[in-house]
Amino acid sequence: MNRLFMLNTFMTLRTLLFSGAKHFFNGLHTIYPKLLRTFWRNVEFVNKKTIASKVLGVQIMLSNDIITKAIGCLREGSTYQEGWEKNYDSHVTRALYWENIEKAGDQKTTVYNLMCEKAKIWANILNKSVLYKADSKTTLLDLHKFVLFHLMENLPFDLPHTIYINI
Repeated sequence: MNRLFMLNTFMTLRTLLFSGAKHFFNGLHTIYPKLLRTFWRNVEFVNKKTIASKVLGVQIMLSNDIITKAIGCLREGSTYQEGWEKNYDSHVTRALYWENIEKAGDQKTTVYNLMCEKAKIWANILNKSVLYKADSKTTLLDLHKFVLFHLMENLPFDLPHTIYINI
């Protein structure tokens, strides 16, 4: 096996472990698209912390606690909130751009094409699994940037909360 592939695989697993998200990606899960569409078609907000829907006559409730149990991730580390970047100064820019940091400058929005390769790979994984896509593959929302920064820096973040607010 290629040593570079093995090193990248190890680094990816290490990142998932430190971020608290390893259990979410730990196995293969069966997904039923028709049931998911039915769930979202019938969704109602019970309160700020819970949503409900009915699928095949069964009432389904979703909350942070239910998501935490379902994906097997602890609710620990940073929680996303507006203005989260202020706590990290320029560390966010450095983490996402690495060698292209001077080209990125003081951008108001994240420039996907200038991001380092590892950040681009994580952005694609997130777009296809945990976070909904923005307008395009190259557009990152603030929530994407929050998760990317924590993955790039091996910092724990509250994945169940991130999934819930992404709903």
